[in-house]
Amino acid sequence: MTTQAAAPLPGVEQRLAGIESRLAALEATMALFIEEQRQYREEQRHYREEQRAEQREFRQENNARLGRVEANLTRIYLTIIGLMGTIIVGGIILRVLG
Repeated sequence: MTTQAAAPLPGVEQRLAGIESRLAALEATMALFIEEQRQYREEQRHYREEQRAEQREFRQENNARLGRVEANLTRIYLTIIGLMGTIIVGGIILRVLG
């Protein structure tokens, strides 16, 4: 038995060429998409670094403010205690002299 070679179908070569060109276009599109994604990830990384730096700066400023507020509250507390002591001592002196 001999094998017969299949005759090429009409238009197969053209279809293959069309498929190859579409495949090449798809590969180019994918390469462009991958590059855009890489750039997007790089921009996101840069943005996150900037956000972290701003958060660190904000926390430092906030901690400095809290330190000043704490010092002021301590002064106010001691002033109130001093005034109460003065009023109590003044009341005792008025009772003794009065």
